[in-house]
Amino acid sequence: QINEYYPTTGARRVDYHRLNTMLDEIPPEVLTSVLLLCNSEQVSRVSLVNRALRAATRSETLWAALYLKEFNELGFEHIEHEEPERTCRERFMARKKVCNLVEEQLRSMAWPTKRSECLATICAMHGPSANAETSQWALSHIILKALTQLHTGETFERREAVEQIAELQDRRCLNALFDALHDSDARVAERSEKVLWELFCSSGNPEVDSLLNDGMVAMQHSPQLEDARSIFSEVISLSPSFAEGYNKRATAHYLMQEFTPSIKDCQRALELEPAHFGALSGMGLCHIALGNNKSALEAFKKAVRVNPRLQQIASYMKELEAMVSEEERKQNEKEP
Repeated sequence: QINEYYPTTGARRVDYHRLNTMLDEIPPEVLTSVLLLCNSEQVSRVSLVNRALRAATRSETLWAALYLKEFNELGFEHIEHEEPERTCRERFMARKKVCNLVEEQLRSMAWPTKRSECLATICAMHGPSANAETSQWALSHIILKALTQLHTGETFERREAVEQIAELQDRRCLNALFDALHDSDARVAERSEKVLWELFCSSGNPEVDSLLNDGMVAMQHSPQLEDARSIFSEVISLSPSFAEGYNKRATAHYLMQEFTPSIKDCQRALELEPAHFGALSGMGLCHIALGNNKSALEAFKKAVRVNPRLQQIASYMKELEAMVSEEERKQNEKEP
């Protein structure tokens, strides 16, 4: 803005004639680039200032960028620039309306019924126009609210947030739950670990999940370990990108004392889910059985770095550190 001051009081006033003249001389693409630094409320306000800014706020590029800026906190959003039935601005405003409705509904509801009730209410408000996209917009906003609360809330709020995430059962919450394993509150960390295992064991396919559960039941009985291994192989065949299928088959291999195949399955599980502390722990146990103490120690360190609640693994680490140190000392003595 171009400001002028009253000489006596120092108060500021805006010379709107000069401001409008200056804005009219700025190329529209430059104004659009500047508006990309604003949020949607600011863009809506400046559109009232003069015709040049009003023209700049009609840019589809601007509203597509604002859409991603305000709704891509979870990293899963996108917007189609060529959507004949509505403009990017119309799509932005439609989603903004859904988010505002979610805020209102969340303030009037109590968990654990928030997700289902909130989504049902939002869709009912939209009437016949409600669709899968509207439901997804509402769900994404609910998830974002829970994640924000888990990151920045007080202790009681973080505890509530973990329960919300447990009810949501959405894999977009994985990274936040890994962070919550390090929470200063033991209840938050413990609950986060349980929710992570629930997400690990959920493929999104009921048939695969049912098979995985059958394999876990069979694995509890020694005579059925081969059956369990076969079931987990079937899980992998049906869903080759499902990390827990490999992790559970690795466990079956370990219980059958097939340590090398178990390590290979752990490695595949970690390729699909690098922070899978269960696979890291299992790989370490296999290395111990094979006498690879140094490799076991490395795997355990990674596991505890992800999940400091692995107290049994931490106790193994102390013994392994002493053993590895002694092995290295003996190795150094042998060298000339």
